Amino acid sequence: MAKAQNSKNKATADKTEKTVDKNEAKPSRPKKSATKSKTPSVAQSKTGTTKKTTAKKSTAAKSKTVKSPTQTPAAKSKTAAVANKKTVRRRGGASDKGWKGRLQLINKTYVELDGKTILVTGSPGFIGANLVLRLLKEMTSGTVISFDNMNDYYNPALKEYRLRAIEEAASKSPVDHLFIRGSIADADTTMRIAASYRPDVVVNLAAQAGVRYSIEHPEVYVDSNLVGFFNILEACRRYPVEHLVYASSSSVYGGNDKVPFAVDDKVDNPVSLYAATKKSNELMAHCYSKLYDVPTTGLRFFTVYGPAGRPDMFYFSAAKKFVEKKTIRLFNYGNCKRDFTYVDDIVEGVFRVMQGAPARKKGDDGLPIPPYALYNIGGGTPENLLDFVSTLQEELVRAKVLPKNYDFEAYRELAPMQPGDVPVTYADSRALEEDFGFRPTIGIREGLRRFAEWFYQYRFKLHGED
Repeated sequence: MAKAQNSKNKATADKTEKTVDKNEAKPSRPKKSATKSKTPSVAQSKTGTTKKTTAKKSTAAKSKTVKSPTQTPAAKSKTAAVANKKTVRRRGGASDKGWKGRLQLINKTYVELDGKTILVTGSPGFIGANLVLRLLKEMTSGTVISFDNMNDYYNPALKEYRLRAIEEAASKSPVDHLFIRGSIADADTTMRIAASYRPDVVVNLAAQAGVRYSIEHPEVYVDSNLVGFFNILEACRRYPVEHLVYASSSSVYGGNDKVPFAVDDKVDNPVSLYAATKKSNELMAHCYSKLYDVPTTGLRFFTVYGPAGRPDMFYFSAAKKFVEKKTIRLFNYGNCKRDFTYVDDIVEGVFRVMQGAPARKKGDDGLPIPPYALYNIGGGTPENLLDFVSTLQEELVRAKVLPKNYDFEAYRELAPMQPGDVPVTYADSRALEEDFGFRPTIGIREGLRRFAEWFYQYRFKLHGED
């Protein structure tokens, strides 16, 4: 599978950010010499208009926006770029020899990220954007590709905001970054990207999210979560990768009474189409691991929250409604419990898992033993919804989003359970901790404080809203 020439090949083209028409030949990218600097988080980024400059061969802009490639450039070398890479000590000892040794003991293959091409679908979505920022900060060479259709499920301005944060970080990183606008449900586009860039690692975070939305718009979930994921699997089969990591969801546990939820629990009774598509993804991945020896790892995320998150998530929509003096509804009369997980913890988990691919092995029948794994990523401390809302209120007041005398009770309504919802989510993340030495650590107070401070800056300072 041919890949785009990047920092591991000849320096033949400009580094200036620009849009390349899908009918043009895709430019190659010269080697970078910039010194890696601290990468801002999405919450710290500026939201000014993205600058576009005239191409000059000596410029050093590191992020490009391209459309779907139509030509397949020569395959890149996978060895030259890592020859002189710097030694990086990552958070949690992910590059530590002991960490790699543990991977071998649990039938994992260590995946070096430096010098590689990494495709992140669903970036600049919420989790995807934060993961790309982390990669731009941690890697010393290579290429990171963001791939998203920028749909209007929620206001695209927020995705544009995250994309600007990525572009700003890329300008300070020794890593190349490309943004390609398109849908994983488009088989031709997905396959052209795989053929042109030959990603070494794929992280599939692109999906139609939302339990409630799936009740009214089921067809969207079939296109993105089933057809789209099939296209990703096919791309990884035709153009082999070292590791495919994909997002599943705690929704697959449905109304299970046993808590905490463990990955070996029975999950055959989903209560929403969204949950059914995520369970289907796990089954499809297992099939491709077995039949085609594709190393896959699924991650069941538990109620992710944080700055610049999805506006349809409860914490974000509640903050917005409080500001607009609209009523929030607390379903199941506020007696739901959720295992809220801060986005930085999610990204830390994904980052580590990317580096530990299930090992390829043959069984007695000569066929692959499926290089397949599945993990929960959750805080392991479910929070009562009423307590969560109380903490959110306090942090919104502290951040000066709302006045101290705000009458919260006037804008809270207790309501019965709604279709597709579940009373509790609670992650058993011991397998993740045992295999990768990590457990989420950021508590609700700290996480909501960071969100409230970001919300104040984004809504009032940057957008000038009253």
